[in-house]
Amino acid sequence: LSDRVVGPSRGIEVDFFGEKTQLPAGPVTVALRSGAQVVPSAIYFGPRPDDHHIVFRPPLVLDRSSRIRAAVTNGTRELARELELLIGRAPEQWHMLQPNWPSDRAAGSP
Repeated sequence: LSDRVVGPSRGIEVDFFGEKTQLPAGPVTVALRSGAQVVPSAIYFGPRPDDHHIVFRPPLVLDRSSRIRAAVTNGTRELARELELLIGRAPEQWHMLQPNWPSDRAAGSP
């Protein structure tokens, strides 16, 4: 998963839909260490049960010359911006079943 921190681990602080939260460092860390690319993508449901549409955004441009911590932070923040674009196309199809922002917890969400 790249859109939420799972379990007790800490993520990278990002601005996500106008509020600070954390996203996992894993996707960008793996890409930087392996030479792989991070390709933001989403699958959207259509009106029929067999109707799906997938969108691939351009691969993130990761700064492989920076120190790893800075590169992971910057790459994860760029991923957050890409996820906002993808989720914003059909927010009703984004399944977030846990608190994601500090305000969720403050409002008493489970």
